[in-house]
Amino acid sequence: MEIDRAHAHISGETILTAPALLVYEVTNALRHSPSLTADDLEEAVQALYTIGIEYTPPTQETMTQAATTAKHLNITVHDAYYLILSHQLDTPLVTADTRLAERAPEHNVIRLASL
Repeated sequence: MEIDRAHAHISGETILTAPALLVYEVTNALRHSPSLTADDLEEAVQALYTIGIEYTPPTQETMTQAATTAKHLNITVHDAYYLILSHQLDTPLVTADTRLAERAPEHNVIRLASL
């Protein structure tokens, strides 16, 4: 799904953007939930593609910046990728990850609990 950022900005719509990695992370977390059936997992994966998140694939530039940021902040490359993407999009990173927010005070990180 192609999202018209200019139109969304003008109309005041919120655009949710995440690294494509999010699909793997959420699916893996759900897979480990003992209460979910195979049908539940199928529905959850389908929802990841229909809830309106724009997934961004990694680029060489983004991964290089993520690796450098991860080393500098002593965080995972996964977490650093989210920071770099938010910086590239000039938008805050909203996260429930308190550790990430604490390690990246110079980045525009908003803790989900504060919303």
